[in-house]
Amino acid sequence: MFKNIYHIHFVGIGGIGMSGIAEVLKSMGYSISGSDIKESQITDHLKSIGINIRIGHSADNVGSSDVVVYSSAIKIDNIELEYAKKEKIPVIPRAMMLAELMRMKFSIGVAGTHGKTTTTSLIAKIFHNANLDPTIIIGGQVKAFENANARLGAGEYLIAEADESDKSFLKLFTSMAVITNIDEDHLDNYKDLQEIKEHFIKFANSVPFYGSVIMCMDDENNRNVMDKITSKIITYGFNRKSNVRAINLKMHVMGSKFNLVSRNMDLGEINLNIPGRHNVLNSLAAAAVAIELEISFNTIKVALTEFSGVKRRFEIIYKDKKRNIFLIDDYAHHPAEIFTVINSARNMGDYRVVTIFQPHLYSRTLSLKEKFSEILSKSDISIVTDIYPARENPIEGVTGAILYDEIKKNLKENAHYIEDKNKLPAYLKKFAQENTIFLFIGAGDINKYSMMFAKDLSNDKT
Repeated sequence: MFKNIYHIHFVGIGGIGMSGIAEVLKSMGYSISGSDIKESQITDHLKSIGINIRIGHSADNVGSSDVVVYSSAIKIDNIELEYAKKEKIPVIPRAMMLAELMRMKFSIGVAGTHGKTTTTSLIAKIFHNANLDPTIIIGGQVKAFENANARLGAGEYLIAEADESDKSFLKLFTSMAVITNIDEDHLDNYKDLQEIKEHFIKFANSVPFYGSVIMCMDDENNRNVMDKITSKIITYGFNRKSNVRAINLKMHVMGSKFNLVSRNMDLGEINLNIPGRHNVLNSLAAAAVAIELEISFNTIKVALTEFSGVKRRFEIIYKDKKRNIFLIDDYAHHPAEIFTVINSARNMGDYRVVTIFQPHLYSRTLSLKEKFSEILSKSDISIVTDIYPARENPIEGVTGAILYDEIKKNLKENAHYIEDKNKLPAYLKKFAQENTIFLFIGAGDINKYSMMFAKDLSNDKT
């Protein structure tokens, strides 16, 4: 595919987005190497498929690479990037490599502030069931694909997440775009919501004349930008004006049932086995893509019914049937997403909801402090840890304590702040009473501690 390119090196290869691209390129026959600051399940998996992984950053890691790819989490003065530039080795961002992969196929790019990973996974599942053998690059581990987040397919379609966080989705070549919603986030890279909207408009208008933009009609910000989009638009949602919509919705504890309607024609009933109204919308987005590309209703129906979710998306990691205790892990890191997670837990029945939230990014914590505090106060007990910094340097005075101070005004003694996450499992035991749901929420490493707590509870039973 790339003339005179044999060895591709990834800096920050342990990121979920980077690892997917690396795995696809490895499957295409390229020699792949990569570095990251720490070992993880992702780096272990990449090693298992023959990718050379180095822990820590060093100029030696670059070796004789023909091109170096870096993630948005990597600072521009990284020693490997500086060495590559000195040696005149091309250095490109992750999005540019993804764009080249997308250029080769009919590419479906899924964008939106919330719901990208699940929606991308649902589309991939439908295409897989339709025997279209798609290439997929997803920001999460999909249970339907043996917890993989990437695969190289022989078919004509490539399905990938289009990440708006660093504006890099504007580099992508999308034959068809999906916009799930538009919300205020990533204010470290955007001035305000208006600038975010403007970038989504540019993304939608980059779709070629033969493509289309699939948009959720229920989202107010989506509706507000539609008149500025020149590409063909197909809408979905509960809104009666949507081209693809759900009717006769019946929710149950771990899923839903509804009839799928396309252009006022009732196609039939869908049984969805992932919880929450938001997942009905995600499934409608996937159905709208499939209908536009003439995939049969029966294929859509079976795929949506079989879909069992994505890891860290309202994932039940432990259940004590005797005491009726659930541990649920979720990647949510924005107030709107956290609201959805807490609401989904409330819909499970009469449970006490204990939320353990690890804030992600100093800038996001500061800019959305009031919204975070308001939503986290909707739990019965709210526990905040310190901030997972990801790509950011600390901001003076910004810690998890600024959320705790606000939540405490509402929840009083039911608000807690645990700066040292290693103390979490032991601290949580006193809340492990009958009919309790523990929600471990955050885009950092909070899932590490949810697994530790699950192990402790399991040992207590024996």
